[in-house]
Amino acid sequence: MKNNQRSIVFEPSGTRVGDYQLGQRLGSGGMGTVYLARQISMNRLVALKILHTELVQKESSLKRFFREMRINANVTSDGFARVYEAGQENGVVFFSMEYVEGQDLNTQLRKTRQPFSEEETLEIALFVAETMGSAWAQNKIVHRDIKPANIIRTVDGEYKLLDLGVSKSFFDHDDAHSLNLTQAHFMVGSPAYMSPEQANETHLDCRADIYSLGITMYHLLTGKLPYDSPSQFEVIAMHFQSPVPDVKEKRPDVSNGTKRLICKMLAKEADDRQASWEELAQQIRKVIARRQFFKRFASVFSGRKFQYYFASAVLVIACILLYLQFISSQNKTLPEQNELGEDRVKQAPVSVAAEQDLDRLREETLEYLLQLSAKYEKENELNKALALWVHFIPPPALKNDEVLRQRIREQIRYLQKQISGNNQQGESVTTE
Repeated sequence: MKNNQRSIVFEPSGTRVGDYQLGQRLGSGGMGTVYLARQISMNRLVALKILHTELVQKESSLKRFFREMRINANVTSDGFARVYEAGQENGVVFFSMEYVEGQDLNTQLRKTRQPFSEEETLEIALFVAETMGSAWAQNKIVHRDIKPANIIRTVDGEYKLLDLGVSKSFFDHDDAHSLNLTQAHFMVGSPAYMSPEQANETHLDCRADIYSLGITMYHLLTGKLPYDSPSQFEVIAMHFQSPVPDVKEKRPDVSNGTKRLICKMLAKEADDRQASWEELAQQIRKVIARRQFFKRFASVFSGRKFQYYFASAVLVIACILLYLQFISSQNKTLPEQNELGEDRVKQAPVSVAAEQDLDRLREETLEYLLQLSAKYEKENELNKALALWVHFIPPPALKNDEVLRQRIREQIRYLQKQISGNNQQGESVTTE
């Protein structure tokens, strides 16, 4: 449930800039200082960023400041803070944006001294992948500073990605030489989360941000940085030379799926990582779905109700086998029908509860498989859908279930037919 009541108290300072009444300072960076402010005409709280006074007279600083505003304004994803307006008054240069109340993830790590759960870390990673995927699709934006301190959990329990001040857009012609707008030898980004190619100041694309997100996931899961040293130069060297750390060494309870995901994100070469935000998001969803699936059935198998039904089913099956064995021995000496023509061998009783429980387990298994398969089919990835059915290992209770086997065989034949049809269609098009 969302909580729309803000906990922060606005403390007016008596200073006014344009349409904004300044309040307390929220933070300061290399380009400017951010204040909590009240927009008088709209009667709303905003975050107002004011360019440092000493930079106002520098053309390069003004370009970089308004470049940040322009990039923020061009991003329409709900995952970013919205930009309202920019202006200049009496030598004060500023722009206002949505005020996001909450706590950044780095502060939460520091205060609680507890790492994040795997489920929450995957949820955060999926949020960043979807948010940056939208920004990349719209404006080819590279954030260049993804880290826990720039991800905030709002008072509504949602997430926001902050600080596009060092980001780069390949659609922005004025941004073509954005690195030249920084001071000499000024490194853009945070060394602890920086990809090797970003540290080397070579061509960047979304894969540099994917690397930074991988470092962020490792940090959230373990509470530690994978490459850490008092010297920033040593940290950068580790990004180039040190092997990719195994997250399970510090968090043995992390699943192998998450371990493989982070390992691929932290590949030294960009070509060895996920090729796009969309590919990364799909892999994260797959890990989440797999964890939910096994967690769901683990709870079923470990529950007292299941154990009762399973024991009942075993007992019923044993009784059936003994009964059939008894009838078989009797049929050797007795005629098939009595004087009234009634069959001597009656159907053995079967536990209705046991049948219903196995039926429900079978249907839930098929429903899960069909959902995953439909997602692949919708994306025209029929080979992945086929592999899902071919390599599926049923839970122990359904290991020898003939109904489930038959349904799986039917789905495999259906997908094989679809793939064969697509291949034939492609060949006919090529022939023409």
